Amino acid sequence: MDKNRKAEVKVGVTVTAAAILLVWVIGWAQNISFGDERARVEVFFPNVAGLEIGDPVAVNGVRKGYVDDVEVRRTGVIVSLSMEPDVDLRADAEFFINMLDLMGGKRVDVRPGSASETFDLADTATGVFNADIPAVMAMAGWLGEELPPLMERLNLTLESVNELLDDREMRDDLKLAVANLAVASSRMNAMLAENRENARVMMEQGAELTRSANETLDANREGITTALEQTNETLAATNRLIAKLDAVLEETAAQENNAGRLLYDETLVEDLRQSIRSLKEVSKLLNEQLEGDGIKVDAYVF
Repeated sequence: MDKNRKAEVKVGVTVTAAAILLVWVIGWAQNISFGDERARVEVFFPNVAGLEIGDPVAVNGVRKGYVDDVEVRRTGVIVSLSMEPDVDLRADAEFFINMLDLMGGKRVDVRPGSASETFDLADTATGVFNADIPAVMAMAGWLGEELPPLMERLNLTLESVNELLDDREMRDDLKLAVANLAVASSRMNAMLAENRENARVMMEQGAELTRSANETLDANREGITTALEQTNETLAATNRLIAKLDAVLEETAAQENNAGRLLYDETLVEDLRQSIRSLKEVSKLLNEQLEGDGIKVDAYVF
């Protein structure tokens, strides 16, 4: 009886352990977590190349989550990542889609970053899709279509170059141009060598002139400052004088002073006109008498 009971206990323990192991394997395969609440991160990729829900997410090479959702948008794909709560993402975290194995599987690799600010889970990060073998094969197929036209254009270019090189006159011109360039270069080097000392002296003189100018400015700084202050005072006085002149002109135009009343008094102007006319008549009469019998004076003496 004891042996049968021990056998039943062993069978029960084995079955329980197998059931627990089976549940753990199924939970691991389906990314089911029984721990703390997981962090959800949304990442935008222009292309996911076959990434599916449930694919693993690795942080620095360590599996720390899985792809929870894939949403297709007009310009790309929004991938939702479910990650373990102990993952510390920084503001400069980076996300990549890489090849998982040679069978074409995909995974999301995460570099958590090193910035001082933490990653805001409300933001949508931008990820990078790294080309894998299928993408490279697709690119190779595109090159297979584009390579023949490129080779044809390359052949045409090489034929044109060969025609130019076969032209004896063209070759002679190229040789002459190269020879002239070599002569010009040698002459330039010789000229630089001959004038090196002069250039050095000019640079030293320029430095000395600059130093002398700085010393002169330092020595006369107070005088220059005083002259500038006096110039400012003169300008201010000139501005005040101009303002006063403007005020006087405005008063004159408005007949608010004697000059304005004299200039704009119509009676005075008319009296001046009459006086000038009378003076002209007297001058005319004197001229006529002088040209005739002389000046006649009638005087009454009482």
